[in-house]
Amino acid sequence: MKRTIPPTPLARYVAPLLAVLFVGFTLSAQAFFDPPCITPTAPIAGDIVSVNVVSGVCDTFIQRVGYPQISQQGNAIDLLMFGDHFESGDERCICNAGTLTQLIGTFPPGTCTLTIQLDYLNAFGVPSYLQVDTSSFTVAAPAATAEPAPATSPRALLFLALPIAGAVASRMREHGAGFIYRANN
Repeated sequence: MKRTIPPTPLARYVAPLLAVLFVGFTLSAQAFFDPPCITPTAPIAGDIVSVNVVSGVCDTFIQRVGYPQISQQGNAIDLLMFGDHFESGDERCICNAGTLTQLIGTFPPGTCTLTIQLDYLNAFGVPSYLQVDTSSFTVAAPAATAEPAPATSPRALLFLALPIAGAVASRMREHGAGFIYRANN
């Protein structure tokens, strides 16, 4: 028979009071965008490059017709996304944290600068822009490909056959014409 122990006054009254007290001391919601992460981390010319940005609580990216807008002038890349932005502490800060992964293209060797901006409607419904981040990444030149040495040319076959023929001749000298090992009687 299992015996249950009644809750103590501490567990019954004090623990819920402490829980309510600690909830009051929690921080208010904070708007955030983490620094973007370029993938692959060391792109080579011709690689498809994408950017990953974590956002949440008061800031989020939203899919909308006409977005994203990606433009490039030289090595400067601009990425314009649509989303929501509220000031920290606003009661509308209810967005879950999430990660945006956006392909941004292929680039020639060199250092590129990526600027990410958020297009959003402010509290009055007026279109506004927020610069999320500006970061640089380097695109490396592809490695030079080595020309394979032909291994089946007549000269290469001769160089391969010489050591084999030498090993066979040495074996024949040691053991006679046959390759059978004979025990000395």
